Amino acid sequence: MVYTLLPDLHPNDHYATVCVRVTRKWEYRGLSDDGEPQHVDLVIADHEANVMYAEIPQEMVHAFNNQIQEGEIYEIRCFRVANAKSLYKHVDGRYMIKFTVHTLIMEPNRPPTTYPRYTYKLTPFEELPKLVGNVQNFIDVLGVIVEISEVEMIQPSNNQPPAPTRKLVLIEVSGLQTQLTL
Repeated sequence: MVYTLLPDLHPNDHYATVCVRVTRKWEYRGLSDDGEPQHVDLVIADHEANVMYAEIPQEMVHAFNNQIQEGEIYEIRCFRVANAKSLYKHVDGRYMIKFTVHTLIMEPNRPPTTYPRYTYKLTPFEELPKLVGNVQNFIDVLGVIVEISEVEMIQPSNNQPPAPTRKLVLIEVSGLQTQLTL
């Protein structure tokens, strides 16, 4: 079977089939992080290590969430190609995949062995201060957690209820430390 590479997808591709590894998977349950999933988010990679964000919308979570496991390779067809989200992007890219009621998922016969297992765009610690307040992209960092605070309830400035927060101190291989608030 001939698969479409992720960079070759466009919004009018109604019959494209991709073969991808799910390199990351998580459920978004809203700002309070409780309740039913509002959508399931995926980062997928093709055999040439191209990556794309994919989303299983709330109305499709029951149909697909248990079918897809992080780390596995799938053939996916009958999906919708949409413009990527403009805020809180997980990967760079113009487009994203949205699962629909017509989406089909299969395990491929003898897929290539070149699929990346992990896909990250690491941000050096020294670049973190200039990204404070930037909501365009999520960022990936790599370091060792050397300190974790107790959970504290912090009152946001926007008249929302208090939110639980925790402070972490990370250290990278060069010895540079940074403090993060979750």
